[in-house]
Amino acid sequence: MVVHPEAVTAAQQQAVLGYWTPERMAALTTPSSGNTPRSAPDGAPWTGADTLSRTVGRLFFTNHGEDESCTATVVNSANRSTVVTAGHCVNSPDLLGNDNQWLSNELFVPGYHDGLAPYGTFVARAGVADATWLRNKEHPEPRGEWGAPCVLGGGSSGGPRIADFDPSSGIGTVGDDTLSAFFDSSGQVCDHGNAACLRHLVGPQFTSAITKPLYKAAERS
Repeated sequence: MVVHPEAVTAAQQQAVLGYWTPERMAALTTPSSGNTPRSAPDGAPWTGADTLSRTVGRLFFTNHGEDESCTATVVNSANRSTVVTAGHCVNSPDLLGNDNQWLSNELFVPGYHDGLAPYGTFVARAGVADATWLRNKEHPEPRGEWGAPCVLGGGSSGGPRIADFDPSSGIGTVGDDTLSAFFDSSGQVCDHGNAACLRHLVGPQFTSAITKPLYKAAERS
């Protein structure tokens, strides 16, 4: 694994906070259409305990000079300051699959919605990623990962799939984090734009062999 220092000093942290103005955040979270969200079988607003809203939120960052965002989730940790997200929301190649870079200006905003940061903003002090991920010059094909058909698009990467979830408390165990992929009816990976392809949210299940060392390094950071 690799631990990468990010905004360590007070000046660096203040620079990240100053970078993410409300307008800059809103530019990444404005709906792409005029259709308002609605409750449906493929998704619905959460109306239960606010624990979920306080622990899942938007992760803003700069990727090869472009502002982007993912989803991240607070997990129970020794430093009380650890979130989990997808690998490409921490370190990513360019659009050609080259030039891996650690992403900059990482800012976590739990419960972010409609331009509001109801639980504060938190600058990332360090990023942790698996060394195998960093050696790959392009993202591996999502074969063997599990997920479900879902229309969620940009910004949903890194979102949690939660096991043993208790609706009354809003607490559970994060079993994997998601990314977007496209599959045909036979379950084979296919290209975005193909009419026979359906968007899925998929992710590798966390394991003690790979995920636990990353978690331990993060909670000690």
